[in-house]
Amino acid sequence: PYTTLFRSNRFGALHGGMTAAMMDDVISLAAGLSVEWGQITPTLEMKVSYIRQGKLGARLVAAARTVRRGSTVAFIEAELSDEAGALIATASSTIAITPLKR
Repeated sequence: PYTTLFRSNRFGALHGGMTAAMMDDVISLAAGLSVEWGQITPTLEMKVSYIRQGKLGARLVAAARTVRRGSTVAFIEAELSDEAGALIATASSTIAITPLKR
């Protein structure tokens, strides 16, 4: 099916791009919780390290933490695990902190 094509790789495992997108989402949430109203936190760069393949249909758990936050840049790390606690991937990201331009 269409949805499986874009969520899995040719071996039937969770596609690395989907893993990276989930990591970017949880990093964005962590970044967004640390800023003032009217500020945005676009990703400047992100590195993902794939530890093991994720299984399609498995429940995954993501967590992120701010390593360091300055006035214009934040550094955030995240982990993605399956429900048994096995590590799927880690990510580190640099986030800009900037006012929303209207």
